[in-house]
Amino acid sequence: MLFYIFLTALSIIASFLILKFTIAPYIWLCLLWIIFFLACFFRTNRTLLKALFVYPIAILLTLGIFETYLWFKFQQKESMLQYENKDYSQPHDILGYAPQKDIVTTSRNYHGNELLYDVTYSINPYGLRVTPEPTKKDKKACILFFGGSFTFGEGVNDEQSMPYLVGLKSGYRTYNFGFHGYGPHQMLAALEHDLVEETIDCMPTHIIYQVIMGHVSRSAGHSRWDKHGPKYILGEDGKVKYQGHFDDQTISSWLGKVRDKSTIYRKIFQNGSYIFVNKQDVELFIQIVNSAKKISKHLFKESLFHVILWDPSPSSNDTNVQHYNMIMKGFNKNHIRVHLVSDILPSYKNKVKYAISPHDWHPNYLAHDLISYYIVDTIINSH
Repeated sequence: MLFYIFLTALSIIASFLILKFTIAPYIWLCLLWIIFFLACFFRTNRTLLKALFVYPIAILLTLGIFETYLWFKFQQKESMLQYENKDYSQPHDILGYAPQKDIVTTSRNYHGNELLYDVTYSINPYGLRVTPEPTKKDKKACILFFGGSFTFGEGVNDEQSMPYLVGLKSGYRTYNFGFHGYGPHQMLAALEHDLVEETIDCMPTHIIYQVIMGHVSRSAGHSRWDKHGPKYILGEDGKVKYQGHFDDQTISSWLGKVRDKSTIYRKIFQNGSYIFVNKQDVELFIQIVNSAKKISKHLFKESLFHVILWDPSPSSNDTNVQHYNMIMKGFNKNHIRVHLVSDILPSYKNKVKYAISPHDWHPNYLAHDLISYYIVDTIINSH
C-alpha cells in the first residue's frame, strides 16, 4: 500500500512541475501516467487489477500519440509572430491588456520560412495606434473605431489601417481603439470606465465597431489570451452587468490555463471557439454591443453608432450561421445599424483576395482601403 501512496504522490508532484515548466506538457503527462499505471500493473499479482490498469494505459497511449501528432504537425505549420519590442503588450487593469504607450515596434509574421509580413505599429502617448492629423476646419469633430485586430490593422502598416485611411479620406480626426484579440467587452469597458473620454478631445460624430464572429466567444471569456479581460454577465432583467475580470475566480482561471496547454484542445476544440458558444453567449454579445451603443449616445449626444460585420461565408458551419442569424435578429431588434462586409467587398467569397495570406486571414491593404471608402461615402458623408 505504501508503494502506491508514494508513487501516486510522486506522480502528482511531477504533474504540476510538468505543467509549469515544460513545452507540450500533455505529451509528458501522458507518458508519466502511462509509466505510473505500468508500474502498478507489474506490481500487483491480482488478475482483476492488472486488467483494470490496461484501460487507462490504452487511453493515455492513444491520447499521447494524438497529442504528439498534433503538436508536431502544427509546429511545422503554425505562423511565428515576432515583435521587435518585447513589452509591446502589457497588462491593463480594466481592459485586461493593452499596447504600451508611445512606442514604435516592428512586427514580423512567418509561416515556416515564408515571411508573411514585416510591418510597423506606432502607438501614440494615449496607447492607441496612430492616425493622421485632421484636415477639416472643424477640429472638434471626430470618429471613433473599436474592434480587434481587424480594426487595429494587424499585418499592415500604420497608414494602411482602415481608421487611418478613413482619417485621410474624410479629413476628420480618427481614433483607433482596436487591438489584437479585443472584443465588444473591451469597447464597453473603455466607455464605462471613462477611458474614451480621458483620451479624446473632440465630439464624436460616428462610433464604428468592426465585428468578426469570433467576438462572441471573446466576450463570453473563452479566449486563452484574455484571461484578465473585463467580464460582463446578463442580469435577470436582461441588462448587462460588469463583474470584474474573467480570472477573478482563481480556481476556474487556473483550470482554464491548464486546459489551454493541450494541443488537442486548442486545435480540435478551440480552433473554432464557436464550438463552446451557446445561445446565452450570443445574447450576451448582442447586449454588450447594445449597451455600448446606449452609453455612446449618453456620452456623445450627436454621435451615431454603426457596426461593420464580417458575415460568415456560405461554406461556414451550421453553428456559425445560426449564431450569425441570431446576431442579426438581435441587432435589428435593438436598432443597431449593421453594414455587412459581403456588401462592401466585391467578390467577398474570394477570401484570399482580401487576406494577407492563405496562412493569415487578417484583411490586407485592399480590404482596409475598400472598407474605408465605404465608411466615408456611405456612413460619414450620408449624414
